[in-house]
Amino acid sequence: DPAVVGVAGLCREVCSAAQYLLEQAGVSLHFDSPLTSLLISGDSELLQKLLLELLVNAARAAGKGGQLTLTLARRDSRAVLTLSGPGRDDGRPLTQLLSGDPPESRIPQPGEGAGLGLVLAQRVISLHQGTMMMERRDGLNAIVALPLAAKDAPLSVRTNTPDYTGGFSPALVALSDLLPEEAFAHLDVE
Repeated sequence: DPAVVGVAGLCREVCSAAQYLLEQAGVSLHFDSPLTSLLISGDSELLQKLLLELLVNAARAAGKGGQLTLTLARRDSRAVLTLSGPGRDDGRPLTQLLSGDPPESRIPQPGEGAGLGLVLAQRVISLHQGTMMMERRDGLNAIVALPLAAKDAPLSVRTNTPDYTGGFSPALVALSDLLPEEAFAHLDVE
């Protein structure tokens, strides 16, 4: 059952949580939007997962020293997210990046990922009746358009849901294979 989600606030929250962790991996992240609020219908947890998958893929492509920028804008009846940054481009067709077909038949090494992040992101976008485009311009950029909530959509208050991350932040879990060992030194795990 979709709820009304403040996508501007969600972007700020995810970027704030991921920014410090990405810095540990040598990648900087900047969120840019003049919007203080923009409402869409959807599932906030899935949308958070979408943002984290896009960030992980972009950070992996950018590598150490990379600079990522997430922008949010309103275009007619859509919220448009653009994640841009320089990055290594292996030259695969963009359709192959979105299909989940690995470039080679081998087990991915740590830090490489399984090649399913963009497929998962595309599925979440599809569930929200949105679209995603990839473009090669000064790196590999992802552009996501999600429909705005209907003007008469009922607003509701959600209560906290159970924490399935074991107390770790979703950003830490999603970015864990990109982070150096020192990023985990401050965690008090017994």
